[in-house]
Amino acid sequence: MKNRRKLLAILLGAVLCISAVLPADPMSYVYGAETSGPNVNDNGTIIADIDSRYNESKQREEMISSLGEDDMEYQIWQEGEYGFGGLRWSIWGNMQVAYTEISINKKLLKAAYQRTNVPVEVETVLGNFCISSDLMRYLVKKGKGKDIKLVLEKGELSDKEKKIYGEGAYVCSAYFTSGGKKITDLGSESVEITLSIRDKVSGALQAGRLDSKGKFHSVKSRFGGQIGNFRCRFDTKRLGTFILTSSTRIEYAKRVTAVTSSQLKIKTVGKKNAIGISWKKPSGFKPTGYQIMASSKKSGAYKRIKTTKKLSCVDSGLKKGTKKYYKVRPYAKINGEKIYGKWSSIKAATAK
Repeated sequence: MKNRRKLLAILLGAVLCISAVLPADPMSYVYGAETSGPNVNDNGTIIADIDSRYNESKQREEMISSLGEDDMEYQIWQEGEYGFGGLRWSIWGNMQVAYTEISINKKLLKAAYQRTNVPVEVETVLGNFCISSDLMRYLVKKGKGKDIKLVLEKGELSDKEKKIYGEGAYVCSAYFTSGGKKITDLGSESVEITLSIRDKVSGALQAGRLDSKGKFHSVKSRFGGQIGNFRCRFDTKRLGTFILTSSTRIEYAKRVTAVTSSQLKIKTVGKKNAIGISWKKPSGFKPTGYQIMASSKKSGAYKRIKTTKKLSCVDSGLKKGTKKYYKVRPYAKINGEKIYGKWSSIKAATAK
């Protein structure tokens, strides 16, 4: 009898030890890495860990985050189990931050579009990216590095730019990077971007995009919210610098940047005791005229030799064998002000 009691006591002790080790919820045992790892809210959104710091060289607050494999695996499992309708990650912190960046391994993106057919939504203090399965596939193919980085970078206008876009214009750049190179052209794909404007805004706003050549394009956008939490949402196939300002300023900026971004291609030809310079009319705006500058040295001081409305001019009265260098730029009058285009590349010719 005593031996039987000892055996029962040993078995009971073993059961108590095992129950202390195993979790009450068997699912949390099976998915132990996920429940102890990512911070997930009720709608399946992962609250990603961030590196919040002050960048001394760029004098700005930054938030950097990298999505781990456990996070992605957990969300893919969640999507299959509960069907939340998307993979969602959030980066939150200092509301005055000027730069946010989240890195996603390309293998994880590939797993996302292969194993689910839902978008990836990344939410940050500055705004959101919503990336479709087709765009994920494009980025995986286009990216040269191991990761795809999603970047939002708040900007500031120079005094010259404020005259074009307005004092109260909001500026934010949005782009992807991989292998140290920016991805701004999304081919036939598009990304939905939501910009969160925490500054005070006034009046009706519209969005526009400044391309790499400095030309401004209007963007079809939707606005909502209130002061301190105002949002602008749009779909785009081209990333870059986005500027939010009034519709009047948008139209003015399009006219001005059509001029300032233009650059002529000129031809020069030697003539008897003269040199001829010619060019084609730029597209996108109607020039008021053209300025022609000349110099005896390529890197020397240039002097204006003529202003004309024609598409050519002749620099005459030159001695045979005289070599000169030329550059030309267009200009247009907008609201009574002269706006100038870029100088052309320098071309040379020798008088005959």
